[in-house]
Amino acid sequence: MKKILCFAPHPDDEILGCGGSLIKAIKKSYQVHLCYITFGEQGSATINPKDLKQIRKKEAIKVCHHLTIPSSNIHFLGIPDNEINWHDLGAMKKIMVLVRIIKPDIVYLPHERENYHDHQQTNLLVMRALGMAGSDNFFESDGKGWWVETVLAYEVWTPMDRFQYSEDISNEIDQKIEALKIYSSQSSSKGNTSDFVGEKARHISGYRAAMTIGEHREVFQVLRLGKIL
Repeated sequence: MKKILCFAPHPDDEILGCGGSLIKAIKKSYQVHLCYITFGEQGSATINPKDLKQIRKKEAIKVCHHLTIPSSNIHFLGIPDNEINWHDLGAMKKIMVLVRIIKPDIVYLPHERENYHDHQQTNLLVMRALGMAGSDNFFESDGKGWWVETVLAYEVWTPMDRFQYSEDISNEIDQKIEALKIYSSQSSSKGNTSDFVGEKARHISGYRAAMTIGEHREVFQVLRLGKIL
């Protein structure tokens, strides 16, 4: 059974960026793990961050259960929203240990040119941790070294100008939209904040398919590629 570990800076990034691919993997009986770097507690103009932290955590858990991801495969790093820093050795070690314990075949993370601090820093932080997880350095930490064969970077805020892989999610797009609707705290009734919950979430995947082939696609930068021979 193949294992997937997806890193999301905030709850909902995982569905926006690669939700269709995760759903497709679950259909193929892959074991999927989600790691949320922050709770996204600063993601509202009207809800107190202390309250939003609990709301978004519950939404993330509900989304995972909706996708049949068990509670044991849901991980929260708990870094404060907008404070992700790839120089944070403690956070790097936590991710490194998680990788060593789960031993994923595939890792998903945001691409490096996302126009959002937390997304950029997540890319750098996770890539740093993946490098260390592949060796037996930091031997005082749990787990033996594990090298992740395939690493794919997804897009959320900033469409990639170059990508190397695309996944046809035409059969999964409706399920992706339904999962996003669970993140109701991110739906803006006044239109004064970003809102990707609902039909608007179809747009970029439809555009990606129009530029390649199919009805809906998610695209990725290939940062590592698994075995060819």
